[in-house]
Amino acid sequence: MADKALKRIKIALIAGGLKTGGAERQIIFFCKAMKNAGHDVQVYSLTKGDVNEHFLFEAGIPVFYFGKFKNAFLRILYLAFLIVKGKRPNLIISFHGFTNLYSGIVGKILNIPSFGGIRGQADRFLAIYGSRLGRFLLNITDFLIANSISSFRQIQDLSLFRRERGIILNNVIDLEGIPVQVKKINQEDTTRILFTGRLITEKGIWDLLEAMSLLKTEVRNKVSLKIVGGGSEEVAVKNFAEKELADSDIVFLGQLSIEQVYQELKGADLFVFPSHSEGFPNSVLEAMAFSLPIIASRVGDIPELIEDGRSGWLVDPKSPIQISNKITELVESMNEAREAGILARKAVEVNYSAAMLAERVSMVIFQKIDRNINSGR
Repeated sequence: MADKALKRIKIALIAGGLKTGGAERQIIFFCKAMKNAGHDVQVYSLTKGDVNEHFLFEAGIPVFYFGKFKNAFLRILYLAFLIVKGKRPNLIISFHGFTNLYSGIVGKILNIPSFGGIRGQADRFLAIYGSRLGRFLLNITDFLIANSISSFRQIQDLSLFRRERGIILNNVIDLEGIPVQVKKINQEDTTRILFTGRLITEKGIWDLLEAMSLLKTEVRNKVSLKIVGGGSEEVAVKNFAEKELADSDIVFLGQLSIEQVYQELKGADLFVFPSHSEGFPNSVLEAMAFSLPIIASRVGDIPELIEDGRSGWLVDPKSPIQISNKITELVESMNEAREAGILARKAVEVNYSAAMLAERVSMVIFQKIDRNINSGR
């Protein structure tokens, strides 16, 4: 395929769904960026009527439903039929790890280059799917896209995939509609802390609640905490907060739409992300985009995102004392915190804006297709 032919690419994107998760946000950013760059994008989803479908419809990107069959084999055949029925794509790509099965097999059936995805850490992926199935899903496609440097390195360390077939495509955020914010600081005001994420141990929610309990009374009276998200430990987390932190201003908001999450980010003063294990977290990118000072765990690619002491503050995972101490410090010096938020926003604008995604995809994905076809795939 010549460079000229690469100017307009037809892309079939396989999605496990279009709900409210991080992978779904990246699907939306990817599709809109490719569409804006003049490429043809068609999305094929396992689930129908999900809350975030409207973002694609509004952008003029069609969504087809191939999950009408429970049998995976019938789904594969139906997906192949839908793709052949439409515009034959130049590539098939999946963002959810389990949908690599569909993109990989359909790609082989139709002789179309396929790109699989892995989001987060490889060891967690294997823990979810098991070693045998996990390795199969990571190798069924022609190429594999990792959304973080740490995940890519782990794949190599575990010998899960041949290096030349791997690609790093970091998460991005669409800054359109997120104006630069300069937080007004009044030391007499309550410092509004925000947490977004699943309510499970691995996301550090228990560490955050323990950190709140460690705050001195005079500091605790100066802060409030909003918790966005749901999860398997939601009931236990709420019960703990009601019993052990009854004197604290803590509100559980449940799962919210992207628009609602953005409203909460807009109204917050400090973002805390104490996760135990991460790849390249959307939540941190979003907080940075809203110029929020951030306290986050030193895991995954977070140290690549946040320059400790300048655009945010890093703590060790599973360290409620460090979180508590840093909250106390920032509550008393919110002007310093505001400066960190400004630097965080600038870092996103320079390195992680969705406006640059099309160019990055052209460099790391389209060139793979070009070389692959020219080498006689």
